Amino acid sequence: MRDQSTWLNKWKQNTLNAGPAYNAGIDGYTGNPMAVAATRVDAQVAGVQAAAASGKTAARLNSVTRDQWATPAKTMYAQRIASGVAKGAPKQQRFIAAFAPFLQNAVQQLNASNPRGPRGSQQNRQRQAAWFDLVSQFHLT
Repeated sequence: MRDQSTWLNKWKQNTLNAGPAYNAGIDGYTGNPMAVAATRVDAQVAGVQAAAASGKTAARLNSVTRDQWATPAKTMYAQRIASGVAKGAPKQQRFIAAFAPFLQNAVQQLNASNPRGPRGSQQNRQRQAAWFDLVSQFHLT
């Protein structure tokens, strides 16, 4: 059996150079893994519920220290924010383009049908309920 250092170095080397093989594996699969996963949602939900009920989920979450979470969050994940923003900007722009006029119209409807009342009043509670009803009608297509 090889020593731990050799094992680790071999793993690093193979993983760092795995891009082409990884891509070839994706290209070689003609199915849709999301469709396959969708047929097993019940099993996934059952597994999550079983892990929660057994205490395994809480135990694993509690086994991570603050530093074990914070260090990679600050050193690795924070560096990915800019690329994530760039990648997500078109989707966010599409959402804003659809939601902004909807929101403006919803505010106008709310103000016309449910004017503000005194602070803490039943009228304001009804206004809040009307607002939730209005915004729940938004669906991005």
